[in-house]
Amino acid sequence: HEAVTEQYIGAIYFPTNVTFVEPAYRTMLGDIARFLEQNPTIRLRLTGYADPRGSLKLNESLSQQRAMAVVDLLTRVYDVPT
Repeated sequence: HEAVTEQYIGAIYFPTNVTFVEPAYRTMLGDIARFLEQNPTIRLRLTGYADPRGSLKLNESLSQQRAMAVVDLLTRVYDVPT
């Protein structure tokens, strides 16, 4: 079995009910993309969260949409393979 090591690399914060990744996070995403390009065996796990203001159903959907917005930028803008 392969050893698994997890490391926290950063957070992207979204305003309430928003899934758009603000431009301020583009530098961080570019750095992550370069790191992944230089280390092709590394796998990235993204998790999305929402604050407790909405319903569980809304927050689950919002969290998923936020994570997918980050994946979209990494794959479409920075050419990170999935």
